[in-house]
Amino acid sequence: MWRYLFVLLALQSAFAAPISHCEQLRLDILQLTDDVAKEVLSKFVKLLQLVVDDAAQMEVNETERNQLEKMVKFIAIENRMENLRVLEIMEEIEMIFDMEDESDESGGLIDELLDKHGIDALERQLDDIFQIFVMQLENHIEIYFIRNEKNLSTSPLDILLSRFMNEKDIEARAQIIVEIWVNLDC
Repeated sequence: MWRYLFVLLALQSAFAAPISHCEQLRLDILQLTDDVAKEVLSKFVKLLQLVVDDAAQMEVNETERNQLEKMVKFIAIENRMENLRVLEIMEEIEMIFDMEDESDESGGLIDELLDKHGIDALERQLDDIFQIFVMQLENHIEIYFIRNEKNLSTSPLDILLSRFMNEKDIEARAQIIVEIWVNLDC
């Protein structure tokens, strides 16, 4: 993430205009998202590594072998985290959770190992991480509003930011975060 900041600083000359409030908000959201993605990935990889290690010592059927292969591929993501986009990571995580749901239906070894190593606790941790992310994002949005107080408008971005701040439902807030990112055209 620091690379983005250094690139921006390198591109600005001494006579260039300072970063706009919108651009600062974009950088703040990008940094927060990057930090959360790395933390989530790290926790998830640790859990999956435990599952893969235990399963390697057991006899598995073809379906479970396929699931384990997907887990091993996902674990490899941690080594190339710098090159991945957050959405790609989230899609991979969703795929793993989908595999767990499939495993739930069959009641197989993978499900037992995920339960043994704390998939439910991880899901609670991820909820907590997201709550912290939302609170930090609120702080950055409040700063944006304070800095941009004189220039607030009825732009789609300002409306979305206000909706986000007023929304209480966490699922709705998550959707608004996506909308904010899409409409964050500085």
